[in-house]
Amino acid sequence: QEHRLMSIAARVYDDDVAHVEPLEIDNIRGLLVTRFDRSVENGVVSRIHQEDFCQALGLPKNLKYERDGEAGRAFNGRAVGEILGRTRLPARARQFFLQMTILNLALGNTDNHAKNHALIYRGNAPELAPLYDVVPVLLDPNVDHRFSLHIGTTDTTDTLTRDTFFDFVRAIGLKARGKSGEDEVLKTTGEFLNRIAMQINDLQGGQTKLLGDMVAHQIEHISEALDLHVDVPDRDAFLLKGGGFRLQSE
Repeated sequence: QEHRLMSIAARVYDDDVAHVEPLEIDNIRGLLVTRFDRSVENGVVSRIHQEDFCQALGLPKNLKYERDGEAGRAFNGRAVGEILGRTRLPARARQFFLQMTILNLALGNTDNHAKNHALIYRGNAPELAPLYDVVPVLLDPNVDHRFSLHIGTTDTTDTLTRDTFFDFVRAIGLKARGKSGEDEVLKTTGEFLNRIAMQINDLQGGQTKLLGDMVAHQIEHISEALDLHVDVPDRDAFLLKGGGFRLQSE
């Protein structure tokens, strides 16, 4: 499932996604992930310095979720905005981070905690590392589905609103002044969600169908909350039950 989601992300983002390939050794299936913090020149492998957001914020790994944060020591939108402001191209980094957040939410990955975002140092100033570790957490009934990083005060998809969305947008440092500024952010967000929605019909059969139904459910919720009118393919509906999504035929 992670390979399918990472493949969708790669089609949406092109080269800003970690490259993954399915792998099977002795009947054990896994993923082969190309490291983005290594370079190879003339057969010599060199390490490229990188740090995850916990390290960048000076947080221990037990504070990687916003809900576990302490006063002045938390992974939240404002802290992310400070990190993005230190990157080589802050405006691009902020836009990319917003899209990563939307993509994770649309694909059912609410486990985008501080150790699943990173900076990479190829020069004097860092850049956002490629997107990695996108898994359909919402299909697992045994884990906490609350957002690792709140969107404003929102920590679940069904409580997302336009106001909480723009609280998050401004917290990470994106400019959205007045109605025209907000409309521009919503326009690009809607276009981005439409690109994701176009991938849904490729998700068919068995557990892959469940994945597609869940993604459609998520995009519909985001679209409705932000009044985006995204064209989402018709799929079977989901009901949230027992901590996870359960397929409900209609």
